[in-house]
Amino acid sequence: MWRSGSGVLVGAAFVFLACPARSQEQPLALVTDRPSFSESSATVPQGHLQLEFGLEYSHTRETETASAIFPMLRYGLTEGTEIRIGIPSIAWQFPDEGAKQTDLGRLCVGMKFVYPLGDWGAVGLSPFGLFPLKNSDYDSLGVAAGLRLVWEVRLLDWLGLAGNLAVVFEGLGTASARDESFWASLLWGFSLTDTIGLFAEAYSTISRMHAEDSPVFANGGLSWRVIERLQLDAYLGVDLNAPEHLVCGLGASFIW
Repeated sequence: MWRSGSGVLVGAAFVFLACPARSQEQPLALVTDRPSFSESSATVPQGHLQLEFGLEYSHTRETETASAIFPMLRYGLTEGTEIRIGIPSIAWQFPDEGAKQTDLGRLCVGMKFVYPLGDWGAVGLSPFGLFPLKNSDYDSLGVAAGLRLVWEVRLLDWLGLAGNLAVVFEGLGTASARDESFWASLLWGFSLTDTIGLFAEAYSTISRMHAEDSPVFANGGLSWRVIERLQLDAYLGVDLNAPEHLVCGLGASFIW
């Protein structure tokens, strides 16, 4: 999420790395990829590990879904470079008809490279791969690779504009089930205080094979930096193509 005055991809494996000493005059930057769909155009400070997770509820005409968004681990390799690992989430679906279903998400592994554009913005690239943990998924649409462009323009001390463009190649390793999807987002970020930020966002994910079913979401939320190393967030979104499709969630982020 964009925020004025304030890092982004993941800590490799589950290794706890020592944080470098820093001056008390320079507060530790905590910029998250939660709770917006858009990834931020910032990286975790060099030598620091960041963890982001949350809970989400989704309602459609046919079903209700509760999800545990398991941690995204992000580690700052250098200034402007991160490595990330996203632990698969779990979703419990409660359809109006039929039995409850449990779905396991995919493992996400990637990096982020960000180039600052002076005081007014930044641009970066975020390559990633998605890998299912179920063996049966490896011969279908389970394995994917993608590349995301991230950017940010700081308009005022308290206002910024940001966005993402991405392409994802699904069904790698198969000849008959391949697909491409395209992601796009635009976000306005507002800093109310040094610790509270708001955002308003529009985004869509378009599948080449199922373009007619592509959602277009309007999303909004807030973040609250409780202490230097802890941030809480909340968000609410609606699919403009299907207004009965609502999504909301809560989350938290820590940095070491």
